[in-house]
Amino acid sequence: MKVLTSAAIMDHTCSPKGLSPSVTENRTDPYVIRLKLSEDDVTFHDGIHGPVTLNISETEGDPIILKSDGFPTYHLACVVDDHLMDITHVLRGVEWQVSTPKHLMLYDALGWTPPKFLHLPLMLNKDGTKLSKRQGDISISKLREDGYSPTTLLNFLILAGGGFGKQTGDKFYTLPEIVEKFSPDELNANSCQLDMERLPQCSRLELHSRLSSSSGCDDTVNELQDRLCQKYGSRLSSGVVTGAYLLRVLHESKERINCVQDLLHPSLEYIWLDPENVDLDESYDDCRRATKELCRQLQLLADDVLHREDVTRLMRQTSGESKVKHARFMRFLRHLLSGLKEGPGVGEMMSILGKKVTLDRLSKGLSRSQTESEDSVATSR
Repeated sequence: MKVLTSAAIMDHTCSPKGLSPSVTENRTDPYVIRLKLSEDDVTFHDGIHGPVTLNISETEGDPIILKSDGFPTYHLACVVDDHLMDITHVLRGVEWQVSTPKHLMLYDALGWTPPKFLHLPLMLNKDGTKLSKRQGDISISKLREDGYSPTTLLNFLILAGGGFGKQTGDKFYTLPEIVEKFSPDELNANSCQLDMERLPQCSRLELHSRLSSSSGCDDTVNELQDRLCQKYGSRLSSGVVTGAYLLRVLHESKERINCVQDLLHPSLEYIWLDPENVDLDESYDDCRRATKELCRQLQLLADDVLHREDVTRLMRQTSGESKVKHARFMRFLRHLLSGLKEGPGVGEMMSILGKKVTLDRLSKGLSRSQTESEDSVATSR
């Protein structure tokens, strides 16, 4: 490393007159090394804000760059690191703009060419207030817990003015596309406001993008599989963690969820877990007969995919022919499929579960329901 010149470094005590070399030559007490600040204005070009002129000597004393324990402070360390790593552009927050003259003085003292500096504007809340660490819902750990991916967050920042010009929010960029399209000239000099309501929209765009390619489908299925096994473990219904089943669930649900994590919401547990509670508080013999007929009709369908419109038509037809009130029939079917008394439409449930799982649950539910009904009759006798 090149030795700093005496013009750039002040190696002295706090005495206004300093001490002569003859006094300090043989001293062994701890000392620090400071950077002697220029007393003149320093003008530099900021890649975002244009020409910036500062005179930090008017507000600051000579900063310590090497501490008494021999370790450098940030100002010296970042300059040396950036030079040794051949950094050409430094992008950092605008709060570091006031430190740039110090860094330029260090580059000059060391005889090095400084990189280009671009100071990014502050990110604010939607109402213009500053982001705060106390806002736990914007912490990286919370966003990760909610299922948002790094690429979703990058797309969200793009919408806030992150180097891509004006964005409409209806396009999702992959990481290679982000690298290719990014331009420092498009960075916004004004503070940008983060509208957190747009984050789910970005996540939904990513989900749709991933499900539009074979490799993306594989990655998404693997992610869902890992999350399910981590949350439910051995409680998972048999057959629900197969690739085909998970992929169908993803495609059937993609218009109603924002990210894979949403499929683990308690209201959707019926997709993954067999219903445990199918006890009914009144006789449903008419519904049992109608369900058996519905199962027969479902078995006649050619493929494993149940389209909501088709099963809705079949259920209405079956309830009519069996002379069962449709609402009562739907309540019975929902209970057999999920154990829930309220929830999504039965047609929606069947389209997500698919033909095999639907028939399996209806069959098991009928068997349990029939046993409970017989037990209830025996008890009453």
